[in-house]
Amino acid sequence: CAENFETILVEKLGYKTPELLFNLVRPYLTENMTILDLGCGTGLGAQHYQPFAKSLTGVDVSAKMLEKASEKKLYSRLEAFDILQ
Repeated sequence: CAENFETILVEKLGYKTPELLFNLVRPYLTENMTILDLGCGTGLGAQHYQPFAKSLTGVDVSAKMLEKASEKKLYSRLEAFDILQ
């Protein structure tokens, strides 16, 4: 699923959750923040948060999704684990 995730979600289904979430938290962001992106998937939200980040860590349960996120070169760190644990 990771290979086609963004194409299907963004281009075909019009997925806008990362942008909408960013718009909600934007008033609270300042420069040089330590930001944790839980459930980062392929990193769709990273482009929004990275300009505010001293450190941007992405967390997802899927190693394949994190591989795709890594290709964007926006995260300081990526971690694979289930946030419910």
